[in-house]
Amino acid sequence: MIVILMGAPGAGKGTQAEHLKKDKGFLKISTGDLLRREIAAKTELGKRVEDIMSRGALVSDEILLQVMKKELDLSHGRNLVLDGFPRTVPQAEWLSSVAKISGVIHIDADREELTSRIAGRLVCTACEAVFHISRKPPKIANQCDKCGGALTTREDDSRERVLHRLDVYHRQTEPVLEFYRENALYFRIDGNGVESSVSGQIDMLLEKIGR
Repeated sequence: MIVILMGAPGAGKGTQAEHLKKDKGFLKISTGDLLRREIAAKTELGKRVEDIMSRGALVSDEILLQVMKKELDLSHGRNLVLDGFPRTVPQAEWLSSVAKISGVIHIDADREELTSRIAGRLVCTACEAVFHISRKPPKIANQCDKCGGALTTREDDSRERVLHRLDVYHRQTEPVLEFYRENALYFRIDGNGVESSVSGQIDMLLEKIGR
C-alpha cells in the first residue's frame, strides 16, 4: 500500500506520517530526508544537491524524481507513506506512472486554526522539540522539557508569514488535489481536531482503502 499525506503547513501532516510509521509499520518517505541522506553519504547525487542548496537554489524535478525512484525501488513490497511529495501535477503524473497509489489523504484544516497552530509554536534551539504557547506549553517557561534547551519562535512562523505560506500552498497544491480527485484516489479528513482524533480518522480510512 502506498499512501500520500497532503495538508497545509500546520495541518499535522508530519505528525500523522510519524503515527503511520511508529504505530502501523509504514515506511515514511520524505524528499527532504532522502536528499539529506544523499548529502550525508557523499554520493555524486548528494554532492550535486549540496551545491544547489548551498547556492539557495531549488532542487530540480529531475533530481527529486531520481531520488524518489531509487527509494521506491528499494522499498518495493512495503507499506509506504509519502510526506511532502508530490507537490506538482507533473510529479503526480510521474508517480502514477511508476507506482500504484492506494490513496491520497488530505488533512484539511481551517485557515484560522492553521494560523493559530503555527504562530504559537515554540521550538527548542538544541534538540528541535516542538511546543505551543497554549496547546502544549513547556513545564518551565521558555525551557525545553526534553533537554532543557532554550525555546524560540521561528521568524518564519510570524502570523504574516504564515498567511503568505498558506496562500502559496493552496495555489500550488489545489491542482494536485484536483488531479487525484479526477483519478478517484482523493480522501478528505477533518484536520481541525486534536492529534488523536485525526489519527483515528486516518486509521479508519486505511481500513477502507485496504479492502
